[in-house]
Amino acid sequence: MKIYHQGTQKEIIADNVKIGDRLTLSISIEQQDVYGMKITNCLVRDGLNWGEQPLINDEGCPVDKEIMGPFDYSHNLTRA
Repeated sequence: MKIYHQGTQKEIIADNVKIGDRLTLSISIEQQDVYGMKITNCLVRDGLNWGEQPLINDEGCPVDKEIMGPFDYSHNLTRA
């Protein structure tokens, strides 16, 4: 899993971010002939353990589309 700053020409990994920063979340597994993936129960936590926000529910759907949209999966389901 990697988180990138959105809107840049290069994929710049986001180390420290603020509320409202536009980001891209990329999740991948090694190339598989048999297996793929589906992301469920995804949430974000602040760095201080003060709170968390669910992003993706147990069915793989966005909880709040204003915060995060649905994942775009690769054709072989190894990257979202």
